[in-house]
Amino acid sequence: MAYEQFHHASWSRRTPRFWRRLARTALLDLSIVVIIVVAGEAGLRIFYPESRRHIFSETLTGGHPHVMNSYGFRDCEFPRERAPNERRVICLGNSVTRGAGVALESTFAKQLEGMLSARDSEHRYFVINGGGQGASLNDALNFLQRDGLGFSPDLVVLGFTCEMLSIAQRKADWAAANRAAADGAAPVEARMMAPKRSLLQTAWNTVHMRLLSSCLLTTLDLDLRVTLYRTGIITDDGELGSSSFFAYAFEGRGAPIERVERAYQALDASLRELKTLLDKRGIPLLVLGLPSRFKISSDPRDNDHYLDLSRTQVEPIARMADFCRAANVPFLDLTPRLSEERREMDAGRRPWDPLFIRDLDFAHFNPRGHQVVAEELLAGIQARQLLPDALRNVHVAEGPETEE
Repeated sequence: MAYEQFHHASWSRRTPRFWRRLARTALLDLSIVVIIVVAGEAGLRIFYPESRRHIFSETLTGGHPHVMNSYGFRDCEFPRERAPNERRVICLGNSVTRGAGVALESTFAKQLEGMLSARDSEHRYFVINGGGQGASLNDALNFLQRDGLGFSPDLVVLGFTCEMLSIAQRKADWAAANRAAADGAAPVEARMMAPKRSLLQTAWNTVHMRLLSSCLLTTLDLDLRVTLYRTGIITDDGELGSSSFFAYAFEGRGAPIERVERAYQALDASLRELKTLLDKRGIPLLVLGLPSRFKISSDPRDNDHYLDLSRTQVEPIARMADFCRAANVPFLDLTPRLSEERREMDAGRRPWDPLFIRDLDFAHFNPRGHQVVAEELLAGIQARQLLPDALRNVHVAEGPETEE
């Protein structure tokens, strides 16, 4: 009876102070939530600064300074005309080469520049970070035809990832759709263009991108999704269909194998055209095979979507190696070296490092991953003598065997 009287006196809607007490309680609870969120955000930024390096920032630099020079490269300023004692390398590729999510000085292009300069005091080296200029092989070809050869490169390096295949295919789809639209009837296969977003969808996407700037939200989101993938509550529903699912031709979940094979044949044709262009100028081409994270080991941390890799029908790196061999283009597969790094870590012989950016992305390297690429690239350049009159008498420790 006493409890009922207390409850009635304290919380009855007929009590004049009810709304005031309710508002005070809600405000107190909200204040506690805000304090927890602010403390969590501050703690992550102070004690786990790497959590700020999410790849999908507005500039795709993961919070690092967005450095752009007057030529449109993510690079420092340098003169267009080359001095007699200079050696120049242009690195082309997509956002992996560009160094999405890492600082400019951490990209494999800039790390390679430092390694070359440290080993050869007779020449000055510029390794131009042209990442983004070669999102597909056709992009790289168009860039070199339009402007790239004007920088007088001694060597062109192309960083190949499986994403490049889907980018090229999407552009081909768009071109086919435009041609079909001009003729008045679009074929079924050309209807691959992304649907137009409504105003509400656009607004929500903008809000979502702003929320990604929160270290706390991003960390919780990643941890939650990894847990859900591991427990099988959710499975990848094809959100990687534009990249991994397409290039690896995941059985039953990617594009039809016939369509994937046509894309690979178009890739081969573009590679040969690129090689012909550079041969006319006497400029060597080196292609890097940059594997997807889930291909370097069986460690679950390298496959946090828990994809069924037995359903892949094509190995993009092996296919590109075959194309390069047939076109007489040097090819450097990074899979052996990255796999060796992971084995050393799993065996406890070196500190564990993800090598890739932790954002459920299978392509983009972290600073250590870029360092491994730069080291292998340096060894490959010297072994193949791809820079004339440079590095001929410089010893570089041999790395794992690579396929050429």
